[in-house]
Amino acid sequence: MGERIIISPSELTEDEIRALEEFLKEKRESIFSRWPEKNQRDIEDFIQDYREGRDRLEEQFLKEDPDMTPEDWQNHLNKPREPQEYELEEPQVAEQNMNNGHVSDASGSDQGESDPAPPPEQNASEAPADPQVAALVEMASSPVDNPGKSALLKPVEKLTESEMQDMIASAQGDYRGWRSGDPLKAHTYEKVQDWHVAMYGDGPQRLDGGKPVDPRPIRPIPEQPGSHTTPDGGDLWQATARIGGRVADAAVSDGTADAVKGLQRGLNMLNEADPLGTRSPAYGPYTKLAPVDEDGKYGPQTDFAMKHATARLGPAKVEEGLALGRFNTFARAAQANGNSEGLEDKTHSIFGPLFRDPKDARAPKVEGGVLQETLNQIGPKHHDDWQPLKVDGWIGPKTTGAFGRVLKHEDADAVTRSFGRGLGLL
Repeated sequence: MGERIIISPSELTEDEIRALEEFLKEKRESIFSRWPEKNQRDIEDFIQDYREGRDRLEEQFLKEDPDMTPEDWQNHLNKPREPQEYELEEPQVAEQNMNNGHVSDASGSDQGESDPAPPPEQNASEAPADPQVAALVEMASSPVDNPGKSALLKPVEKLTESEMQDMIASAQGDYRGWRSGDPLKAHTYEKVQDWHVAMYGDGPQRLDGGKPVDPRPIRPIPEQPGSHTTPDGGDLWQATARIGGRVADAAVSDGTADAVKGLQRGLNMLNEADPLGTRSPAYGPYTKLAPVDEDGKYGPQTDFAMKHATARLGPAKVEEGLALGRFNTFARAAQANGNSEGLEDKTHSIFGPLFRDPKDARAPKVEGGVLQETLNQIGPKHHDDWQPLKVDGWIGPKTTGAFGRVLKHEDADAVTRSFGRGLGLL
């Protein structure tokens, strides 16, 4: 099916309904799909509404034209419909000053009279209006339903023997065919090995008369599954729900695809900067975690990567990664189109909540100063005539212009990583 915005079942052709049924069938039969059941029910209801409307319409046509043939009826069903027009209420958005009040002095300082108004935010108590964003939030807040993958999100010392067996079953059953080379399969087996080291140690095999002796646990093995927690002891699913809400908030100003890309890029930067640690010398090093596809779609891969990072690094670190990923999305776009306008607003709206109360409008701001320091470090590498920016925390025309000059020669990803290290986020 092509990309059409469908508001009413009557706008679809018979062929499009069949394509929708095939799509729904694929989702049901796929063993890898975690598509929400509610979405499937919505499509089922949509198709049923079409069928009922078609039957009523057929009766009406036969009354008006008794000589109509089955071919005439099928041709009518497959005739493209004109979309109905609906009046949509325009969202009320406050007017914003887009960096108009700034002046620059001869010392290289950027100074302004007032900060631009922040973009509107989604009320945390309200469900997202966009169904795609609502599905994202629902998935982010839901526990992982695959027992083996769910066990991966717990420290090995808290896993029961049954959960360890679940990981083995997952590694053997979830990664077949084209998925057999998925690094997550290797990581699952590595977690099983880590469990045995944690419970039985990694010393040499004990023998009795030349025969191996069954190992004895070096610590009590949990008998009942424990809850999923973050490194600081918080509830993991509540933490991932909050992160899903942060992505939904970002979607209001960035758009859903760019907000999700921000999360995906942030997760990749975090995993690159803070890889899996060392393990018992009895085994080799950990398999490197696979990068998340940066496609702007929040599916099972992105969802598990977010939950794995939250369980491993903590929710605060994942929120920092989201901020860096969003800034990286802006930097990539600025590099591609040669336009850095909006740098001040983006920088403060993205990083401000990490360092202060959102209501604190005082300036200058720490992220502005760190950005200036970052540009001063990179700029002279590519420009012999580089004039150092005054590190005063004000992001105005001079800092915005310097950002654009740096992006002409330095990769946007490298600039983002340097900025993130300066902020202490990487």
